[in-house]
Amino acid sequence: SVSPWMTLVHVDNQTNQPVLVFLARNAEEPSPEDAVEHIVPAGDVYGLASGWLNEPRATLLIRTGVNEAKLLRVPNSARITIRLAPHGLTVESPDHVDMEPFAPAQAVPGHDTVPMVMRGESFHVDKAPASVAQMAVQV
Repeated sequence: SVSPWMTLVHVDNQTNQPVLVFLARNAEEPSPEDAVEHIVPAGDVYGLASGWLNEPRATLLIRTGVNEAKLLRVPNSARITIRLAPHGLTVESPDHVDMEPFAPAQAVPGHDTVPMVMRGESFHVDKAPASVAQMAVQV
């Protein structure tokens, strides 16, 4: 579909690994299956453009924890910051961004963070057996 207007979002990934951000095609019924996947490089500010016809805010989905995902409605020129958390990621914004939980969180893909791996946690449903390094940390 063609959109006459565009919303630009600045995503500041302050982690040491890429982060997946999904731009929903349908703002009224967002889902990761009907979204465009964006990979935000580690330690980079990424410009994400969203065309629109009826909803001027970009609708984003981000997996933030094993059982948590966020739905963001982001206005034009807004900034969001992604940082590491002990059990996933934190998402913040100094701008007027609406954030709410998204369910089911497990439907939103994400990259495991180093702190999660060290705790034996994963965004992936099929949990792999603990590695030797993970078992050593848990002892």
